[in-house]
Amino acid sequence: MLKLLLRGLSTQNPLAKFNILFLGQDDFSCTIFRRLHAATDLWKEIWVGTNADVKPGRRRKEFIVSPLKVLADSLTIPVHDVPPKEIGLKSWEVPGPFYKARQDPNNILITASFGRIIPVSMLNLFDRTRKLNVHASLLPHYRGPAPIQHAIVDGRIETGVSILNIDPVSQGIDSGDIWGSRVIKIPPHATFSSLRENLAKEGADLLVSTLRAMVTGTATAVSQDSTKRTLAPLITREFMNIDWDTWDAHRLDRVHRAASHQASLFKNFWHALVTVLPYSPTLNLKEFTIRAPPMALHSKLHHPGDAIYDHSSRSIVVRCAEQTEISVTLLQQENKRVLKAKDFWNGVRPEGLKDGILELRSFPP
Repeated sequence: MLKLLLRGLSTQNPLAKFNILFLGQDDFSCTIFRRLHAATDLWKEIWVGTNADVKPGRRRKEFIVSPLKVLADSLTIPVHDVPPKEIGLKSWEVPGPFYKARQDPNNILITASFGRIIPVSMLNLFDRTRKLNVHASLLPHYRGPAPIQHAIVDGRIETGVSILNIDPVSQGIDSGDIWGSRVIKIPPHATFSSLRENLAKEGADLLVSTLRAMVTGTATAVSQDSTKRTLAPLITREFMNIDWDTWDAHRLDRVHRAASHQASLFKNFWHALVTVLPYSPTLNLKEFTIRAPPMALHSKLHHPGDAIYDHSSRSIVVRCAEQTEISVTLLQQENKRVLKAKDFWNGVRPEGLKDGILELRSFPP
């Protein structure tokens, strides 16, 4: 249900349809943009800014192309490459009429999963109420670049999407006034991809509803309660490092569902095995399930990180914190191909085992 907030910033009726500068890059952006493009009652012209094509490595011939660029091209919407992060947006020549008609209420900036800081010089091209961001959380909760992942990892049962004003970064990331929000339930086994899709659809509808309220002059926004803010920092490889002493099987499952699209769960072998295989110091858990009742705890596993091959399930059973266990069916040593549990276990050298147990260890802090 649309929740347009009832105090704070308000808008005046635009004189005509919007001229829109839309900045984004990924599938979340595409869902937002597709819905916006279909709302032809709202816009006169649209310009898209997104990442330039990138060639990942000297030997690869194909380029990585922004999904938003592909979509905009298919809709015959003009696309403009933004400078890379190391250069920044201050030097970017913003397309369209936005320089000549500074702060015209018919001009509006919209971002969705853009992942870049908008400089003050660009923000100043637009009216105070005409610079919006679609953010995948119920602000002020989960400010930052990874709200979907952190909501899953934290075991939340609901999250949401917000339309907020873009303020200068000096005032704080994602701290602008909120034009509207929607609450979304998080299904028990939601992944990043499935939850992102749901949030993008709701966010797209919310954006269009907000813009229509701006057209009629009924849109208002309120400031955030910063005392309730929580942060959602960028997910890094270090975030994926398992701490066997504190992570139970349910946390491993949540982290895997939240971030395995970026990087899988990496784990060091105990020190003797690292010596035997110095070219592959980490182990990637590609596929696993939680061992739950009626399955009993494995009788030969006593400490978090202990692992053994289980013939009945054709998996490697690993003891986790809080007397929980997982069954791992696919694994990958660093720089090696993915292996089924049995094939991996057959390759473990005898000196890597202690009484038939492989002792996995946590990364040092």
